[in-house]
Amino acid sequence: MAKMNRGIFYTIGFFLIILVLISFAFLISKGDQKTKEILTEISAFTRANELVLSIQEGLKDIFKLKSGITIGNDFSMSESMPNSKANDFKESINNYKKFIEGNNLSVTLNVDELNKNLPLKIVPHNITYNHSDYGENKVKINAQTNNFDKYKIIVSTVLNLDASSCGGSGGNPSVGIEVEAIGSTGSCTISGYSIITIKEKGPGLNLIATFVLNGYNLTINAIRQVNAKTKIGLNDLGETHIIFPENIIILNMSDFNIARATTVEIL
Repeated sequence: MAKMNRGIFYTIGFFLIILVLISFAFLISKGDQKTKEILTEISAFTRANELVLSIQEGLKDIFKLKSGITIGNDFSMSESMPNSKANDFKESINNYKKFIEGNNLSVTLNVDELNKNLPLKIVPHNITYNHSDYGENKVKINAQTNNFDKYKIIVSTVLNLDASSCGGSGGNPSVGIEVEAIGSTGSCTISGYSIITIKEKGPGLNLIATFVLNGYNLTINAIRQVNAKTKIGLNDLGETHIIFPENIIILNMSDFNIARATTVEIL
């Protein structure tokens, strides 16, 4: 009888051990599944981040190589007006959009504003260097009142100038402005007016460019071909960058609940 009891006890113990082992196996299996899920999520976030960084670098390279706009380390912006590079830039941007979206169904590139106005925003100053029609002859700079102290524009032209080529009207501008014009021969400098004109040397005094301050906003209008370098005397608001408009890159990986909207830092 004792042997039978011991047998029953051993049998029950054996089954209990089996149950424990099965439970451990189940828990390990569940743990492995959770680990796999976590690793999959990490991998998805990594791929998403790498994809966005790659697209940003591509857009940045297109701007630097194709836009015809040079940005200096002092945040000055130089371009020819009209800008003969604009069509090449637009074609490259549109081809890049087709390539990226064709190979990544989770990505949308919003490039309409780049093609139309190519706005460049200085942050955190909230100053935008904009075009009324990118590639044509007009640049508009929209600025906040307390974020800078002066515009300095250097204009170069193949036409001839002299000291009287610079003229101004509408005194007491809201912000400092200085224009220096350099011709094939001669030059002129002027400041302290809300409306500044540059005219060709000679009897005709043909208009070359105008600079109009409306409050703190500046419009540069090139009547003849010029190269304009615009330097804005920025106040110190901390780390400064130049970026494309917001939400240029839209990423939506719905399978992993990953959604991002971001821009491109040019400088």
